[in-house]
Amino acid sequence: MIDTAEAYGNEEAVGNALMKSGISRPELFLVTKVNFRSYENTRAAVEASLEKLKTSYLDLVLLHWPFGSCYAAWRELEKLYHEGKIRAIGVSNFVPDHLIDLIEFNAVNQIETHLLCQRRTEHEWLEKYHWRTLRWAEGRIKENFDVFDFELTADEMAQFVKMDTAIPLIGNAEDPAVVEMAMKW
Repeated sequence: MIDTAEAYGNEEAVGNALMKSGISRPELFLVTKVNFRSYENTRAAVEASLEKLKTSYLDLVLLHWPFGSCYAAWRELEKLYHEGKIRAIGVSNFVPDHLIDLIEFNAVNQIETHLLCQRRTEHEWLEKYHWRTLRWAEGRIKENFDVFDFELTADEMAQFVKMDTAIPLIGNAEDPAVVEMAMKW
């Protein structure tokens, strides 16, 4: 999985690297995100991403933040999905109150989640509505633990739960300062 985004400015570099790598396209899972400033022009943003990433389809396209015309952008992603240019669509950094309106769409929600920010409330709501977050990090953690060939006890797992500060390191769409910063990005 290669995670890119319009806002990161990394799509062109990733596309060039992939062309030079010799890795066949089906072996890759390409993810990109449409910036909220592009929601009114979602189709053009996705087409630009396809061009920069030098591919005819994207495995997953996410709406990056719950700002702006996310409903119009969602409808355009649905069209691109039905056209076969996108294999899956979803959202990124949406919290439960933002998700309730989109629940019927059965999307993916990419959120920051790790030992220090376990997002238990978000996971409870996602589970309730049968939504899935991207599970790459969890898989990587399991892979890392598999190297040592051991299992954690219930008490050890409880210690991990205690580590939760519930503070995202990347950003919190509910924090006005983060929203203001994103609007100026």
